[in-house]
Amino acid sequence: MQDQKCVETIAGMMTILTRLSWPAEQELTKKQLKRSAVMLMPGYEEKYRVTKGIKFWQDTEIKYLLIAGTRGDSGFENNDIALDIGKKATFIKLGQGRMVAPEKTEIKLGGYCANTKDQMLWLIDCLGGLKIDYLILATAAYYLPRCWLTCLQTLKTNKIHRLKLFVKPLCDPENPILPVDKILEEAKKIEAYRTKGDVASVDDLRAYLVDQHYHCPS
Repeated sequence: MQDQKCVETIAGMMTILTRLSWPAEQELTKKQLKRSAVMLMPGYEEKYRVTKGIKFWQDTEIKYLLIAGTRGDSGFENNDIALDIGKKATFIKLGQGRMVAPEKTEIKLGGYCANTKDQMLWLIDCLGGLKIDYLILATAAYYLPRCWLTCLQTLKTNKIHRLKLFVKPLCDPENPILPVDKILEEAKKIEAYRTKGDVASVDDLRAYLVDQHYHCPS
């Protein structure tokens, strides 16, 4: 029965998140892009979260890239991440063949974070100095539901209501099929952390979705 409840939880969240995917095909205004950020969530030695997350950011005109810290399991040292960005972002591609120098962007690398909640508290610190209206959470697809709910709860606790949240699911190129065992584990964690107040409640989730009307940036 408990497993069935967890499966229903994660299935519902996956359905919702498909409606909140970043609209890469939509033409966005320069103003929107300057007030947008990708928050990359590494972890569990899954290097593709970093490599594919960086590539997603580089393929857009989104100004900010926030790479959250971990407890040492990103698969990279922070210096390696910075070097990877430096090599690949000598010039960052823009639409219609245009290019922009990296100093016109802003990249932040987080320090030690023990868990998802710590990563979101680091996000709150970042938001204090950045003008961001749109936030795209980029991480492993199976982890996105808990990531998104933790973000929503942390924003609520800190009385930050201006952000529109979107997601960018990242999949392991060597194993693109979603891992059922990890999805089930994430669903159980959502239920457990909800009782601790670390992830958004069903009512909070519903209120956010009603408020945002599933709208893309406008």
